Amino acid sequence: MTCSKYRKQLVPWLDGELKPDRARELKVWFESCEEKRHCTECRKLISEYTALNSYLHKTPYPEFPAFLHHRIMDKVKNNQIIYSKKAIRRRWQAIPATIAILLSLYCGSLIGIKTFSTQTTTTATNTAAASELYSFGENSLMSNYYDNGGTE
Repeated sequence: MTCSKYRKQLVPWLDGELKPDRARELKVWFESCEEKRHCTECRKLISEYTALNSYLHKTPYPEFPAFLHHRIMDKVKNNQIIYSKKAIRRRWQAIPATIAILLSLYCGSLIGIKTFSTQTTTTATNTAAASELYSFGENSLMSNYYDNGGTE
């Protein structure tokens, strides 16, 4: 392995983002880097990164502006009022929609009853006509087969 492959993982290693076994491997590599390979760049990069990291942790975070905080909170309160009005409106819109659905189901069932219940109840003198009315909707070939004892 070369140092360049290990240097790519230098920042995650120093930030503690690597798995423990991989971190130990990198630590051993960087400790032996200067002695065995006479590489001073790795030690220099480590010291620069730790100095930069400690400097960044020491700098204070800028305070959030109070006027911006109040402006955001006012908008949130105004939006809550608008959203609550919309929620009430949606709730009231559900009532006519439900009534319309129930009314259409009721009217549809009335139309269906009127349309499909107009059967004529005539007495057929012809047995063939009677068997046709009787077998409507059934498998008439199979019913004739069983009615005749399986001879057809």
